[in-house]
Amino acid sequence: MSSTEAAREFQAKERKCRNQLKKRLSNALSKDLNRLLQEEQETDVTLCVGSAVRLKAHRAVLLARAPHLLQGTEAATPVIHLQGIEPAALKDFLQKVYTEDKCLVKENSTLNIHNGHSLVVNGNTADSHDVDSQVSSDPGSEHLEPASGLGADLLALFQRADMSDISIQVADRVFSAHR
Repeated sequence: MSSTEAAREFQAKERKCRNQLKKRLSNALSKDLNRLLQEEQETDVTLCVGSAVRLKAHRAVLLARAPHLLQGTEAATPVIHLQGIEPAALKDFLQKVYTEDKCLVKENSTLNIHNGHSLVVNGNTADSHDVDSQVSSDPGSEHLEPASGLGADLLALFQRADMSDISIQVADRVFSAHR
């Protein structure tokens, strides 16, 4: 076997292993976030539809995956009232926000809970197409390759440090993060 054939075979094996690892990491992240949603651990926002339906969620996950739900609200607003949506549709949408593999911020029209209409959030109109998905990258940081769209959305939130609520210091370096 020539060295170029051996190199190609090695590269093919490497791609296969990398893809398998990405799939496992993607599944693990999805399961972990789904567990947080189901167990309502560390939730810091409540989504209300009507007077009866109250769903607890994580502001950071919503900010990373469905920022239009937070438009027009203060950073510390604990309750967000939604109008123009069915409770079952909101529950299904939240499940997708926490588990869907593809990037939702970039492909927001795919998982649109309000079917192209404006959703009313706390009395203000929120449109999912106003999302700013620009990620500021630290020029000194290494290249990070997310395993899924879910990971990419969360990584973008981390890189923006948008509404971070905790700082972690390691030696002389400080990382802004989300609980």
